[in-house]
Amino acid sequence: MNQRAKLRLYSVIKMVFLTLVISSAVHGQTENLDQPYPDYPSIKESKKAFNRYFGNDYDSALLLAKEKYLFAYERNWSGGIASFGLMLSKAYGNIDQLDSSLYYLNISQEAAKDISVDKPDQIKWVKTIQANQNVSLAHILIRKGNYDSAIFQGKRALGYYSEIEDSVGISSAKNLLGAVSYYSGDVNEAAKYFSEGYQLQLLLGDTNNAVMTLGNLGSIYKAQGDLPKAMDAFMEQLQLGKEVKMK
Repeated sequence: MNQRAKLRLYSVIKMVFLTLVISSAVHGQTENLDQPYPDYPSIKESKKAFNRYFGNDYDSALLLAKEKYLFAYERNWSGGIASFGLMLSKAYGNIDQLDSSLYYLNISQEAAKDISVDKPDQIKWVKTIQANQNVSLAHILIRKGNYDSAIFQGKRALGYYSEIEDSVGISSAKNLLGAVSYYSGDVNEAAKYFSEGYQLQLLLGDTNNAVMTLGNLGSIYKAQGDLPKAMDAFMEQLQLGKEVKMK
């Protein structure tokens, strides 16, 4: 597999995966947050930060993430440090500052250990954070070329998402594992994960990301030498893409 193919698949799967996971993280980490500062607009501001992230305004997203993280840090607010530290880690990762991304991820992981959980919704929220932390670490490891460790983190994330029955998280984790398996040269495992992720995307009505996953599947089938299956995937991608545009 040449470097161009790797970069192409990574750019596609990164968009699919980040759209699923980060959107889920905003919902899972802020709306269930045991908020000690009711006047603090965490949900609104978090969504604003991620909107900027997806709009490619990375500098503004980073500044807003820093502001929210510092608010939590100055108040020794474990839930906020865990949640906004993770947001800050993602923001640094997006501009290829991997050391800073890993630094804030570690802080987020330590803060999550200090969150008191005595209600079912709090337990679910903490597991969501832990899953998203595994996801972020997997992406850092991918960028460093450490695919075996990235697969391990992806499987841990999948386990957490499965425990809390988070279908969006499960779908995105399967797509991540599909990508890492592809990078490591295990195209059969990649095809399995992508296929499972695609089926779940259809059940969720997530047709936009299903279109991109079909493209990944087509590329994998082509790499396997199964041209008829690759053609079927690409044709299905074309048809589903037309349906998405018509909505």
